[in-house]
Amino acid sequence: MSQYFAWFGLPGSFVLTCLISLLALVLALIFRTSDRFVAAGAMFICSVGDIFMMDWNGVDTKVTELTGFGFTGPVLFMIGHLMYFWAFMILLNRCGHRFLGDGTFYGLGICTMTFVIMTALFILRPDRDIPTYILGMIYLMVIGLTMLAVFSFTFAEGKWRLISAVGIMSFFLSDFIIGLNWLGGISEFDKYIWWLYPIGQILLLIGA
Repeated sequence: MSQYFAWFGLPGSFVLTCLISLLALVLALIFRTSDRFVAAGAMFICSVGDIFMMDWNGVDTKVTELTGFGFTGPVLFMIGHLMYFWAFMILLNRCGHRFLGDGTFYGLGICTMTFVIMTALFILRPDRDIPTYILGMIYLMVIGLTMLAVFSFTFAEGKWRLISAVGIMSFFLSDFIIGLNWLGGISEFDKYIWWLYPIGQILLLIGA
C-alpha cells in the first residue's frame, strides 16, 4: 500500500504514517474525548517508531551509533501500544465493562499460540540472537495486553465497535510477519506488512 503514497519525493511509508497520525488528530478534535486524545498520542508515537524502523534519513542509524541501542523503533511501538491499552481501558471503564470477558480469553489464546510459534522458530534457527528474542517476547506481551483490552471492549460493545478488533488483529498480523523475519529468518511475507499495518491502525482509531 505504501507505494501509492510516495508523494513529494518522500517514501510512501513516511507519508502514509503521517496521514494516519493526522487522521487520529482529526478524530480526537471532532469527538474531544480522553480516549481519542490518548489514541492520537499512541498513533503519533507509532509514527515516530515508523520513522526509526524505516531509518528515514538515517535517523535510526545515527541514534544507534550514538547510543549503541538498536531497538528504538520497537521500544517506541511498545509505548504506543501501552497508550492504546490506556485508551481502551478508559472506554471499558466509561461503558461499565469488565476487563476480563470473552474477548480476553480469545486474545490470550492468540498470544499463547504466537509465543509457541515464535519460540519454536527461534530454537530452530542456527544463528539465534537471544537479546532479539527477549525483546520480541516483551513486545508480544505488550501488544498482547493491548489486544486483550481491545477485544474486551469491542466484544462487550459489539456492533460497529468490532471494527477495532479487526484493526488490532491486522496490526498484530503485521507484527507477526516482522517476528517471522526477526526470529525465524522468514522474509517472504514482508511485502504484506505495509498493507496490514496501516489498515490495522486506521480501523483501530476509527473504533476507539
